[in-house]
Amino acid sequence: MAYILVVDDEPGVLITLKTMLKVDGHNVLVAENGKRGIEELKSNLDVIDLVITDIQMPEMDGLQFIHDLLEITKDIPVVAISGGGNKIANFDPLESLQDKILGIIRKPFTHDELFETINSVLESSRGARANS
Repeated sequence: MAYILVVDDEPGVLITLKTMLKVDGHNVLVAENGKRGIEELKSNLDVIDLVITDIQMPEMDGLQFIHDLLEITKDIPVVAISGGGNKIANFDPLESLQDKILGIIRKPFTHDELFETINSVLESSRGARANS
């Protein structure tokens, strides 16, 4: 079980992810945009084990959210959700953060893809914390 912060501007995605993660036994916090995500992160910094964020959002997109998160802490792993629409020609902005993002889930994703990615990231994160 982990505490997971989910940041996405689509209410349907937030509800779906929250439900799926709770079924797997996780505690879930949600934020409807990057600014609210930073507030939730700061308020719950001591309990959050993982952040899942959409990349394309109004107000503060996922890339800026990740940059701001990394200024607050480098200890919380990040999984990015991307619909692929954020590619510009042959440039994928996620590549610029590939060493900071421990998992990428492309929309549409399956239940199994979500849990495989999350469980892998949580395992590697816990292993890294144990070794430090």
